[in-house]
Amino acid sequence: MIAVQNEYFCENYSHTENCCPGTDELDAGLATPSQGKVTTNTWFASTMLEKGFAEQSLDQIAALTPSGVFSGTIQSIIFPTYVSEPRQIAQDTWEVDINAARQLIDRKTGDRKTFEVNLTFTVRAVEPPRSPLGDKASFVEQRVYQLRAAGLEITKIKDFIAP
Repeated sequence: MIAVQNEYFCENYSHTENCCPGTDELDAGLATPSQGKVTTNTWFASTMLEKGFAEQSLDQIAALTPSGVFSGTIQSIIFPTYVSEPRQIAQDTWEVDINAARQLIDRKTGDRKTFEVNLTFTVRAVEPPRSPLGDKASFVEQRVYQLRAAGLEITKIKDFIAP
């Protein structure tokens, strides 16, 4: 099951963050608890986090998100380069190391800045929620249920330090 999730992660989180999901419309972003701003894709991804951890994380991510992402002058691309095999650390709880590259591209000048991202995710098995509305649910509800369908919730993210 976890190996399938690694493939899912690589396929679904190699993306640009300038358009609203499912559209070609520029993403104006969504407010965080402390009135920062994150992309809609980031907000969707936060639904896979434990609730209290998600609120903290959104504010931290907002602080790292250049405002040019929301005006379309900066394009942000994230693509994973390595996902480790999961290590079970407790019953129904695993750690997974992820290496990724984040590129910020200035659309006017073509300048690129690349940042290496090395993180360890702690995930736990949870009961996947089921939508009471099924196909009649809104796009947002369907997307959240789709992301949570794997039955995994991220409880912690820390810097990955190679041995």
